[in-house]
Amino acid sequence: MKNLFKKNDLFKILFLVVLVVTILTWIIPTGNFSGSVFQEVGLYRISIFDFFLELFYSAYYMLLQVTFLLATGCLYGVLSKSKRYSYLVYKIAKKIKGKETIFSVGCGLFLAVLASFTAEPLVCILFVPFILSILAKNNVSKIKGLCITFGAILVGTLGITYGVSALGYTESSFGLKVSDGLGYKFAFLGISFVLLMVFAHILPKAKKESEVINPRFELIEVKKKESTWPIIIVLAIVSILAIVGYIPWKSSFNVSFFADLHTNITTFKIGEHAVFGYLLGSLKAIGEWDLYTISLIIMLGAFAISLIERIKLDEFLESCVYGAKKMAKPIFIYLMVNCLFVISYWSPILPYITNKLIEVGSDFNLFKIILVIFVGSMLMPNKDFMSFTIANYLAALYASNGIVISLVINSIFGVVQFLLPTSVILMIGLSYLDISYKDYLKNMWKFLSGLIFIVLILLIIAAYV
Repeated sequence: MKNLFKKNDLFKILFLVVLVVTILTWIIPTGNFSGSVFQEVGLYRISIFDFFLELFYSAYYMLLQVTFLLATGCLYGVLSKSKRYSYLVYKIAKKIKGKETIFSVGCGLFLAVLASFTAEPLVCILFVPFILSILAKNNVSKIKGLCITFGAILVGTLGITYGVSALGYTESSFGLKVSDGLGYKFAFLGISFVLLMVFAHILPKAKKESEVINPRFELIEVKKKESTWPIIIVLAIVSILAIVGYIPWKSSFNVSFFADLHTNITTFKIGEHAVFGYLLGSLKAIGEWDLYTISLIIMLGAFAISLIERIKLDEFLESCVYGAKKMAKPIFIYLMVNCLFVISYWSPILPYITNKLIEVGSDFNLFKIILVIFVGSMLMPNKDFMSFTIANYLAALYASNGIVISLVINSIFGVVQFLLPTSVILMIGLSYLDISYKDYLKNMWKFLSGLIFIVLILLIIAAYV
């Protein structure tokens, strides 16, 4: 049993976290805010029966996210059977030999900026297996690989700039625009990224084989040169659609081109019928896509690759199953983290905690706001839901401090995502790379300390200077 927990420490930690938060629902009353008025509802205890239902409801609420992760697994499962793809990875890895730093920083910057600009940071995971496969060929350590990929995505969520989360419930409560506080947002993004990359590249090299990245999706051994351009074309199309489709062009950049194009296409009539509108159905304009859309595109890309490689239908299906199995553990971890969302949805205890820490009529206190957001980020792995729960109350009390409160919510939530096992991206990353939470803290504590210090300094400057 001891070895089981040692091998599966992420499951153990998350089980305990979910259990503790469930127990809190027996102690802390629930409630809600109406403007500056707190309305206590009373205890809503999560029962033993409901405790075991949390995972089921997590899967129910997060079906789109699970579908995307499964589709990503299927794509790389098919790619793992492709000689062309294996040769492409081998060729890139050979070309960057001795230039790993440039490649790593470039990949990290791409993921960080994409996460900062996109409407759905989870989409960034689409690129992670490819990057890690290349780094694995050059014997990069797991921790360094984590920093370059999942760490960079977390930096992007901490330093959110034009992404849809930059204009969420907090901003609407205070009447803010995307451009408000943008300089500070870029400061959070840039400084934390530089700190992460510097730290990643001073980490010691892997001394044991077990410390080297396991690419998870095994590639075919390449014995001769293969033509890679067909694979490059398919992956480029999927990648471009993933990037362009999830940048909120209209809401963040006031670019209506894609929305207008979508309207023109879907309303164009042949005779009396909008044929293209019928064909496209519920497909939204580029920039407004959901995860189902990119999941479908990913699967079409996987099927196109199977045609290029002349993979038979049975082999294609087997490859998809193989890829889905490889993503099973990260998906299960993802669902366990989101059990906290289920608990918060069923038994909202954060309003009661917020009301106790920040009373009506109290003066604005940055550190109390930070404490509330820190606690809220631990209880709720979904930043938008946390903002929805308390933003109107904070706006009613501190209407003139909207920009600072928005920065606090984004940055402190980002710090918690780096720090605690209630982080979706972090736990997926640790699971994907088979890194224990204990080893993560052991290797990353210096970076985490520096990140906390930098975030606090920037928030103090924003609030009081």
